[in-house]
Amino acid sequence: MPADPRRHETDVLKTPVLVLNKSYQPVRITTARHAFLLLFGGRAQALSRSYEPYDFDDWAELPTEGHGPSLRTSSGRLRVPRLVLLADYNRVPRTPLRLSRRNVFLRDELREKYLAFFESKGCSRQPSDVLVPTWDPSVLFTPA
Repeated sequence: MPADPRRHETDVLKTPVLVLNKSYQPVRITTARHAFLLLFGGRAQALSRSYEPYDFDDWAELPTEGHGPSLRTSSGRLRVPRLVLLADYNRVPRTPLRLSRRNVFLRDELREKYLAFFESKGCSRQPSDVLVPTWDPSVLFTPA
C-alpha cells in the first residue's frame, strides 16, 4: 500500500524551529507550522545557515535542494527554516531553575564535561566552586 503524501507534509510542519529574539538570543522552540505563520505575517524573518535574514517572499524563492525538509505548495517547494528571528521582541524568557537532586547532578555532570574538555586541550584544573549570580543565568566558576 503506497504511503499517503499528505502524512509526510504534516510531519514536516511539526519540524522543530528555534525562535530567536532581536538580539539573536534563543526564546523558545516552536513548530515549522508556527514559524511559517510568523514569517507570512511579517512578525519574523527566516535565517539561512549563514545567518542572513529573509522575509517570506525572499525565503520562498530560495532553492530547496539539499537544504533539509521542505514543504510542497501550489507554487513549488518551500524550505522549512531552522532558525526564525523575531522582528519586535527583545525580551528573554526567564524560567525559574528548580533546585532538585536531578538538576544538581545534571549541573555537576555538565561542569565535569566542561572542565574535561579544557584538560584535553592542555589546561590545568584549578579548584573551584559553582556560583550562579542572580543577574546572569549562566554558570560561573570561581576559585574555592
